[in-house]
Amino acid sequence: MEEKKSNRHLISQGDQYLEYLMSLEFKKIFDDINQNMSELNLNLQKIQFGFGECFKLWENLVNDVSYSLTKSPYAFHHRLGELNWVLPTKICDIPRDLLDSNTLSDDIVTLYMRDNAKIFNRVVSDIHDRLSTEFQKKVFSESILTFNAKLYHCCCISLSPLIESLLIDQNNVMKTKINKMFQNTYQKVFHIEIADPNALLLLSLRGFIENYSAHKMFSEAEPAHLNRHWLLHGRMTEHLTKYHCLQLFGALWGLTELTHYLEDEAGTVDDVGINVGINERQVLEEISKNPLATAKNISQNAGITDRQVERILSQLKEKGVIRRVGSKKTGHWEVVLEGDLHE
Repeated sequence: MEEKKSNRHLISQGDQYLEYLMSLEFKKIFDDINQNMSELNLNLQKIQFGFGECFKLWENLVNDVSYSLTKSPYAFHHRLGELNWVLPTKICDIPRDLLDSNTLSDDIVTLYMRDNAKIFNRVVSDIHDRLSTEFQKKVFSESILTFNAKLYHCCCISLSPLIESLLIDQNNVMKTKINKMFQNTYQKVFHIEIADPNALLLLSLRGFIENYSAHKMFSEAEPAHLNRHWLLHGRMTEHLTKYHCLQLFGALWGLTELTHYLEDEAGTVDDVGINVGINERQVLEEISKNPLATAKNISQNAGITDRQVERILSQLKEKGVIRRVGSKKTGHWEVVLEGDLHE
């Protein structure tokens, strides 16, 4: 009797959430998201594309919210985490020249199956260019080799820790705007204060990864933050195929693209000279102050992670803005084109 009463209570809660989701209050939430994303200087086409995907996911959420709440209080949180990640990841810089107006809702798996080499090579190239360290690039290259050799289990195992490291990188002070967006959304849905928006972002990232590959629903016995993704944390529950690998490549593509937008808010390019982003400018200033500075020194002074600094140094070297004089241990940095830089 008590169990039936409890179930009725959960269903009632689900109905209340359903009514709330259908209310005009959600228009305000999407308006807030729209404003925040506009501040990130994303163009109108990408925003429209992202919102189309958002509304699709909300429709699915509305359809199953009552059922989810009867199964587990964390299931609804999980689905909301999926929503949070549809917008920033679906607004990835998808190669528009490879898509027509009828394919904007396609995911990486569909695109791969349609035009195997062209799409996949473009995605692989984008991911490789955006990875911050040589070690990450090497791991990624090895995952490509295993994928081409149809060793899908090995491919997933090599991709998983790489994705996990990117999830950890996301949890830093450079994500203030997008953290605030998530925080505002949760407050309006649940009417509660989120003390740590960085932790919220990390949970949402995990939700995004679970949405991209086969997963188990959050268990009732464990808090949401203790549930671990079966693939990222070794809970092997099924035979791995090409499909799983492609989903992880898609997740990695989305994460590296989001990092690209949030970490490098590049300015406009003038008629001549070399364009640098805000973080690149900070690194250049630190090098100018102390040519002997290590990546760790620069990271501490500029408020940027070590991995970001290493990637920025590599980019500046490729642009010919700086050069390394001497060895890695005993040498120093030299700024070459300081006078021709633009923000």
